[in-house]
Amino acid sequence: MTDSHFLFQSEAKISIVVPAFNEEERILPLLQKIGTLDIPAEDIELIIVDDGSLDRTSGICQMEVDHQFPLGKVITLPSNKGKGSALRVGVAAASSPLIITMDADMATDLSAIEPAIRGLTVSHIVIGSRAVEGSKTQGVSSTRRLVTIGFSLFLRMVTKYKVSDTQCGFKAYQSPAAKVLFSFSKVKGFAQDAEILDLAYRNNFSISEIPVQ
Repeated sequence: MTDSHFLFQSEAKISIVVPAFNEEERILPLLQKIGTLDIPAEDIELIIVDDGSLDRTSGICQMEVDHQFPLGKVITLPSNKGKGSALRVGVAAASSPLIITMDADMATDLSAIEPAIRGLTVSHIVIGSRAVEGSKTQGVSSTRRLVTIGFSLFLRMVTKYKVSDTQCGFKAYQSPAAKVLFSFSKVKGFAQDAEILDLAYRNNFSISEIPVQ
């Protein structure tokens, strides 16, 4: 028995966790795009956590998982608890060595997956950033961009952390680090991203950033 088989319960090489709330109009393109990755679908543990949606999100996701991802699963929560809660459920259910979290609206291009996986060979956590050299953004209002940058700058000032973009939904983790961090997290809403990074710094996990589109 190898170490990887001892530590992780499935044959998946990577877990992709997607929290979703009322995403019936937007999530299908993401699932189809994940199916076109260079990573074979049978190596991907795709975990969709439906955070109490009132639409057809769960049904659409289950049909796509059944069609493309033999190791995938859809977890349907009885009520809406927030992104942070959904991610905790998804990370707890993951069983592969690497975990990637991303938003259901595919705000980050999936080309970030390959450099994120490479980054995890030297860091516990790799986060996508819209503020480092090489990143590209489009279709984002100036107000939203100002709020995002301002919040990240505020956190850097009050915490002295060096992360340039705390709020990008695309993050990758070595699985043991993710399990520890999410088990201790408490925030239910959007500030969950900042909480996870705060916990990571406090526990001396290494963090690197990659540019995203």
